Amino acid sequence: MAGRFNAHALLGLALVLIGAGLFISAQDIHVSPAVVLLGPRLFPSIVAVALVVLGIATIVVELFGSRDAAEAEGAAQTPENDWPSFLTALAGPTLFLLTVEPLGFAVATALLFAAVARAFGSRRLILDLGIGILIGAVILVAFSYGLGLVLPLGSVFDSLLGG
Repeated sequence: MAGRFNAHALLGLALVLIGAGLFISAQDIHVSPAVVLLGPRLFPSIVAVALVVLGIATIVVELFGSRDAAEAEGAAQTPENDWPSFLTALAGPTLFLLTVEPLGFAVATALLFAAVARAFGSRRLILDLGIGILIGAVILVAFSYGLGLVLPLGSVFDSLLGG
């Protein structure tokens, strides 16, 4: 194994570095002294620690894990790349970024969901858009009313509603 480029171990190292950077950045979030445990630092810190743990686990498994004959044989057979699915999945977040302001969070989420579902093989566009709009609406309501955060409703809908 020595002397060979190991992409999985490199990915594990990247996860560790990203997690460490996120943890350090999370500590810079200013909070009042009254907030000891629960506050804006908690969730980013949990994600950061999880990234570091997963990164270390990836490195350990890749460098020190045993490979049986079936896994070694399977690793020798590389699958073909599915570029259309990859590009469709990549188009989802891009489409979200381009449409969230004019069309609003719920509609942009529906488009994102439909694009990613299509990339994974779904051919039911109307159902995927419906599920996506439902997910987007639930998140929009939860963030707006539950957390008091305002997600964009969309400039198209603002102008239609006279806002």
